[in-house]
Amino acid sequence: MIVEKKVKRFLLIFIVALLASGLLFFLINRSPEETNMPAITAKTTEADVVIDGFHLSQTEKDRIKWELKAESAEIYREEKKAILRNIELTFKRTEGNITGNTIILKGEEGILNTETRDILLKKKTRDIVVTTDRGYTFTVASLRWDETNRRITSDDDVILTGPNIEVTGKGISVNVDHQQIEVLSNVRTVFRRKKG
Repeated sequence: MIVEKKVKRFLLIFIVALLASGLLFFLINRSPEETNMPAITAKTTEADVVIDGFHLSQTEKDRIKWELKAESAEIYREEKKAILRNIELTFKRTEGNITGNTIILKGEEGILNTETRDILLKKKTRDIVVTTDRGYTFTVASLRWDETNRRITSDDDVILTGPNIEVTGKGISVNVDHQQIEVLSNVRTVFRRKKG
């Protein structure tokens, strides 16, 4: 009887350990696509953490102010920065009761200040492209997002196109909440007639 209880207890412990090992093996070896979670990988880098499928959003009063997606992010804790690759940054209008208006930035490389949430995007091989849902697009070689003032700025040459207009110049400032775009200097404007 005592031997039989010990055998049953041993078998029970063995089965529980086997199941726990199998579950652990399954969780470790399944791919990130199966979990819908970003993959955290160890790459040859000095970064504290590397995240594939990086996603970050800023909210206020249960509304998304901006949303950042990047193919990868190298996080450097002491430097308070993240190096981003293949970035899409979406700003949503949050002023008053008006919602919906969006501005989307796409760039190849950038640096996120993890403390202030300011972002610097720089051209690698392609210009940074900024589009609004009002039909305007502009391209620049680099730009900055100022989280405190909610402004996008650049000192570089800019080409702005919109419904029936093309503006070129140097430097740009965008008030995200009002969707006001200002080309700062050397401005040249060409108006196009509507077709039809």
